Order: sequence, then structure tokens, then C-alpha cells
Amino acid sequence: MNKTYFQVLRLTVPSGQYKYTDEGYVDSISDETLRLSNLYGMNILNYNKNRDKTVIGKKFQSGLNIHIFYLDQGLTRRNVRLRGYEEIHARRNIRLRGHEETHALEGMEGLDYLTDALRQNQNVKINLKEVDEEEIRAELGALYALNLRGLAPGDLSSLVYDKDFTKARELYKQSKQPQKRSFFF
Repeated sequence: MNKTYFQVLRLTVPSGQYKYTDEGYVDSISDETLRLSNLYGMNILNYNKNRDKTVIGKKFQSGLNIHIFYLDQGLTRRNVRLRGYEEIHARRNIRLRGHEETHALEGMEGLDYLTDALRQNQNVKINLKEVDEEEIRAELGALYALNLRGLAPGDLSSLVYDKDFTKARELYKQSKQPQKRSFFF
């Protein structure tokens, strides 16, 4: 059985019918978008590189990152590709890659693995499939990735001021189970 490793989430899951590729950091998001669109035969007649540069420029001024997925439903396999642009701030990069890896994991029908990892590794009892909003699920994956590295949700408030992250952080806190303590005499 083929397996896929999600580096930031530190999860290995069965690949099933999917092939996952992390394109890593690229020099030009516009050029990479065109390359992958051509590779997968996607219609890009309306693609506007100048608009892309404007949006990307604004986002990078605030230090955000961009990732795009391509799903190709071939005869026997689907390909999921993740790509991103190098981020200076390591904690923000962990958050963003964790977020995007969660989207990829969901695209590969693997949210149960992250649900199990949240419960087993961080004592957070939440079924990601029961969370209605896709972006909240992705932010919960980001919180998982950050907590794997010892960054508590409260430590992250200076990284992001967005409503999805705030909702996810509250849901994460509410779902955290108390630690069972054992006393030995």
C-alpha cells in the first residue's frame, strides 16, 4: 500500500487512489500556476498574471503565504499538488503549511487521521468531519502543527488576526480534554 507523508502535520497516511506532491517553494507563483495549469490541461484563458501579482504583492506585504491545489481525476489516480512561496517567519510558515496540508489531507479523504492525531497527541477531542467550515478545519490542522512544536494557541495571537483562525483556536480550546493525572504512592 502506498503512503503519503505530510511533513508539517507529521502524519503518514495511506495514499489510496491519490498522489500527493509538495511543490516546495517557488520563485514565481504566477509562472508556477501557469506551469501546473498546462501540466494538468486546465483552462487558463482568463488567467491574469498582473492581477495575480497585485494580490500576491499585497499578501506578502502582510507576510502571508499562498498555496494552490490541482486535482486531476485521471483513469486510475488523482494527483494533489501543493505549492507555496518561501516565508520568512518560521512560525507563520508552520501555520500556513499546516493549514494547506490539512486541505490536501481533506482532498485525499484523510481527515480521520488528523482527528485521531489531535485526540492521541494533543488530547483534543473533535471530529473534523463535523466542523462545517472548510477553512476552520484547515486552521485546526494549523493549530495541531504548531502545538506539535510546542507553540500553544495563546502564543499565536501575534501571528494572525483572522476570523477563521480565531474561531478554530476557540474550538480547539473548547475541545481540549483535561489531562488525566496518576498518583503513585
